Amino acid sequence: MAITRIITPGVTDDAVTLAKMAPGTDGNIISYDASGNPVAVATGSSGQVLTSAGAGAPPTFSAAPGGGWVKISTVTASSSSSVDFDNVASTYKAYAIIGTQIKPANNTVEIQMNFGSDGTNYAAAKTSVYYMQYNRTSGDDSTGTIDATNSLENATGNQVLAYGLSDNAAFAKTNTMFAYFGGLAQGGYSSYNVEFNMYGSNSYNYGTKVTGVVIGDVDCVRFIMSSGNIASGTFTLYGIDQSWHIHIELKMELG
Repeated sequence: MAITRIITPGVTDDAVTLAKMAPGTDGNIISYDASGNPVAVATGSSGQVLTSAGAGAPPTFSAAPGGGWVKISTVTASSSSSVDFDNVASTYKAYAIIGTQIKPANNTVEIQMNFGSDGTNYAAAKTSVYYMQYNRTSGDDSTGTIDATNSLENATGNQVLAYGLSDNAAFAKTNTMFAYFGGLAQGGYSSYNVEFNMYGSNSYNYGTKVTGVVIGDVDCVRFIMSSGNIASGTFTLYGIDQSWHIHIELKMELG
């Protein structure tokens, strides 16, 4: 009697298609366990990130590490009488506001800032020092100075951040502001550091810096022009989470 030998051919490369794979769960990822066997990594929640569990274990989904800059809100000015960030929460000890392409409706005006509480009474007492560096396009008039006129002494009026802003659309693209606040909405005094860079209406480049303290409890910030509206510009408020950290490991091998 003849014996027939049946040989099962091996699976060739690229022979297994997606259609031939066993069904799984939406969002699962295939990995391997400590024994080298395939396993499915369970689907995480929205916003989670895939995190290594180290050698010998499959990765898992977990919450993204906290910290860094957290975007809170953006205000896009459009013929606005002011740009206000009202009722800032006490979540963070530090906040920052970045402003770009700030264009005034009127020519040769100041951009100013003040603080309030609960969205009202923008007249907080402030003490500050106003620094300015400028240079003419021709390069023949470069000067750095402390401007006593715009340095406040426990004053409640608006804090000047920069003056001579041009309503020229091309010039306004240079109008960039970085404002940093410590202690805002923390139930006590706070501090501010504001830098403003611009190409002025008189064809000078200006860089200003204002550093000061707010003598009182405030949780609102307002930006306003000395005359006319804010024609356009984008202002974004960030909270700064200081729990974020970077771990750097340095290894030195001596041979």
